[in-house]
Amino acid sequence: MIPQTGLRLHREAGYTLLELIIAATLGIGVLSVSAIAIFFNRNLLLKDGARIEVNQSIRTSLDIIGADIRQGGENLIRREFPVIEVQNNGRNGEDVLIIRTGSSLDILTVCTDATSANLLVADTTAGGAVDCPPTGRSLDPADILPDNIYNWQQYRLQQVANGEIAEAFIFDPDTRDGEFFSFTNEVRNPNNPGNDPSTYSIQSSSGSWSGSYQAAGNRPYIAVLTEQQYSVDNQGFLTVQVNGGADRRMASNIQDFDVRVILQDGSELDEFGANLTDEWSNIQSVEVTISGASEFAANREISNSFTSSFLPRNVLSFPR
Repeated sequence: MIPQTGLRLHREAGYTLLELIIAATLGIGVLSVSAIAIFFNRNLLLKDGARIEVNQSIRTSLDIIGADIRQGGENLIRREFPVIEVQNNGRNGEDVLIIRTGSSLDILTVCTDATSANLLVADTTAGGAVDCPPTGRSLDPADILPDNIYNWQQYRLQQVANGEIAEAFIFDPDTRDGEFFSFTNEVRNPNNPGNDPSTYSIQSSSGSWSGSYQAAGNRPYIAVLTEQQYSVDNQGFLTVQVNGGADRRMASNIQDFDVRVILQDGSELDEFGANLTDEWSNIQSVEVTISGASEFAANREISNSFTSSFLPRNVLSFPR
């Protein structure tokens, strides 16, 4: 009997369908988890970036405004002058903050009514205004102008040399009217050197005034100063205007700009500077709140708000 040759069954290594399904399921799960993690981390990164952006934007704006508030009133140590003004009639429904700082030039009293381009600011004639004196006689080589008016002349000439226009601010303590004007000349009449009786004038480029500046009562006066006006425009930008010039944008997506004045007696005012009883020497601090937002995804944004209080340090120059 011839033995039959046995057949060997060979089993090759491989995966069953079930194993493939399990592996695919696990792979898809891992990829899904990874995609979710990547999306989450990306979203977190964008959100953190937006938070940093809005925080830096607000903090930087507050630092700039705070520095101006602290310096407000420099060389303007007059209680009635509107060094700090807060208005509630901003372009975007937000507050308006105005801060004024004087130059080193003398403040000149306006001796007569401002009804023309000629502003009489010093008078040595018989019967002249005793509160409108010239000051000093040592700076002008030609001895034509007293020191206080000569310094105004030098300022104007420097502005002209720089291709700019010399500007000053006129203010009436009795009406609280005030406005900027350009001045073009300084005049002595008669134009003689020495101590001859004379009148001295600053001449405006225009004789038209929007306010009323009368010599009766507390006389108006003029000063060279810098005015910063902070507000929010119709597009949500926090802007600053310098001496009534064009808007300069500081921060975007501003949701709230709120300013309050806290007085020495603890009272808090949402508006300040327009009333005759508003004296900046009574200010204890100016509180500024800025709220802003930054978009980090479609229709998604992050917002934040900061509040800081600042002392106009020049109020310390007034006796208590």
